[in-house]
Amino acid sequence: MEISYTNQIGVDFNKLVDSTILKRAFIIVDEITRELCLPLLKYPFKESQIIVIPQGDDHKTLESAQLIWSHLLNCKADRNATLIALGGGMICDLTAFCASLYKRGIKVILIPTTLLSMIDACYGGKTGVNYLGYKNIIGSFYNTEKIIIDKLFLKTVTREEFLSGFGEVIKSALIGQPLLWDLIANKDFLEDLVDLDIIMNLTLSIKKEIVQSDPKEEHLRKILNFGHTIGHAIESLFMDLGSPIPHGICVVYGIIAENYISKKTFNYSNVLYKEIKSTIIKNYKLILLSPQDIKSILGLIRNDKKNSMDEIKFILLQKPFKPLIDVAVSDDIIMESLNYLNTFWNQ
Repeated sequence: MEISYTNQIGVDFNKLVDSTILKRAFIIVDEITRELCLPLLKYPFKESQIIVIPQGDDHKTLESAQLIWSHLLNCKADRNATLIALGGGMICDLTAFCASLYKRGIKVILIPTTLLSMIDACYGGKTGVNYLGYKNIIGSFYNTEKIIIDKLFLKTVTREEFLSGFGEVIKSALIGQPLLWDLIANKDFLEDLVDLDIIMNLTLSIKKEIVQSDPKEEHLRKILNFGHTIGHAIESLFMDLGSPIPHGICVVYGIIAENYISKKTFNYSNVLYKEIKSTIIKNYKLILLSPQDIKSILGLIRNDKKNSMDEIKFILLQKPFKPLIDVAVSDDIIMESLNYLNTFWNQ
């Protein structure tokens, strides 16, 4: 897999992707990336080459995959076709999922357009769709042919989407990159950051190093799920309620709760614990969970794909920047952490 960086995507796109590939390619976009990002490529895709998926993670479904596969079949796309994803994490995951299964696998190129997709979702070979209210429960591991990254696309994202990307930055720092944490601790992510290039490069390099050593998530790669067990459950719940919260912001809520469980289980450094709290409060809004919400979240967590032998497994911090995988946590402690999340901004 090749990662190409550019700061002039309109000039370089034709050079980065061969013209013979582009003639047989189909580009997957949502309504926003079609309007704001597709013109930046400055390539004359035919209308039949453009597949538009409704925006939002609630459309990361088998129904959307079927829409893409039907379009490919109607256009008589063969095994030499290539799918190009132009969008955030949802579009990248969905496109790679469809490519991995169409005619037993065709090439896929990812062009991430959000901070989260540039530093996390685009790399690692995970594909997937949501099913019956569960995040990424159906998916595969599939290698991407090429990733093209241009920060120009970040000008098209909302403040909320930008902050969502920083959920994965916080996670990456806490699982083992003190230098990255020093760059973001107690900073206002929308106003104070002058080292965004360094932050992005460090975040992606952490994931690359981990994925290369454990591509199928059999051991070490599991640490990338810190904050995600509870975060995914919160994301699934609010999607089902019709009030979706961006993935990275749900990861932040997951980090709050799972950091509480870590502190309670291992009693690690108060200094880092307080820094995490002050950094999150500076950048994110509170969330309020009703007793029924908490009950529903616990039910979703019980079906998390990381669980085994009827035990709910977490990635926890046993000390600063030292995660521990497959830690079994009781229902009572999980409920306690979710109640703590409700009071986090008031303490």
